[in-house]
Amino acid sequence: MRKTAIGKWAGIWLAVLGGGMSVHATGHSFDQTKEISAIIEPTDITKEDAIRIALQQVKGRVVHVELEKDEGVLAYEIIILTEQNQVFEIDVDVKTGKVIKVESESL
Repeated sequence: MRKTAIGKWAGIWLAVLGGGMSVHATGHSFDQTKEISAIIEPTDITKEDAIRIALQQVKGRVVHVELEKDEGVLAYEIIILTEQNQVFEIDVDVKTGKVIKVESESL
């Protein structure tokens, strides 16, 4: 997957430091609800399923969820903040529920 820009993380940190929680199911080309429903099949995992899968990999607080397509794979990108203030990105395949990536992020 791609390297994430600092600007994206700045917004997430503002939400975290402000006590808010940002959970979205929108992404790069998936800004319209109709587009998402046309892509997500009834047999695909839900956002909630993806969050549960991600939290099995990294314990913490979910601060952001985004649906993205990268290299032809549709995945939920889930950002988790740990109790040690570490940020992790976990990508979960929408079709299979398989964890594609677990990556520690730095600001």
